[in-house]
Order: sequence, then C-alpha cells, then structure tokens
Amino acid sequence: MIKNNEKYNLMAKYIRKSKNKNNDKTIKENVKSNLLKINFITDALNKVWYIGVTYLIFKGSRVYLSTILDLYDRYVVVYKISKYNDNKLVMDTISKRKRCTESYL
Repeated sequence: MIKNNEKYNLMAKYIRKSKNKNNDKTIKENVKSNLLKINFITDALNKVWYIGVTYLIFKGSRVYLSTILDLYDRYVVVYKISKYNDNKLVMDTISKRKRCTESYL
C-alpha cells in the first residue's frame, strides 16, 4: 500500500493527530500518593478487602465489572458483571460475597 502511494504520488487529505490523553505526563506524575493513608497490608485472610469497578468492552457494548479483592493474597474473592455502573452493582457484589461466606458456616 505504501509503495503504491509513493509510486502514484498519493497522499491523504489530512493526517489525524494522535490523541494523547495524559498530555505527555510520565506515569509517576499520574500516580497519586496514598492520600487517605490506608493500610493495604494485612496479616490474615478476609480482614481487608478492596472493592473496585472497571469497564470492559464485550461484543461492542460496555459492561461493568465489580470485584472484591482480598488484600492478603490479592485474589479475586467474588465478582459481578452489569450493564450499569451504579451503587446497585457494588451492593450486589457485597451481597454475593455475604451469601458465599454464609454458605461456608
């Protein structure tokens, strides 16, 4: 393709600029310090959990993934997927974890 462009002197009408979302900032400048002074280290299982929500593109649509991560061993304890990023997604994830815990007792 490039050789044909050079051979026939073809050029695009415009050149699209790349969208640099972080404005050439380094990773260090984008990472914030632990402002809340939260202790992310624990000495036992199920003492400290991290709950996070991220999105995934699945079959051309955006879906939201809510996970509970145990900070002792850094494994995903439970997850839930939804079409909507709302409080219900997080609360359903916590409820799912509670049901799993109760079933072991």
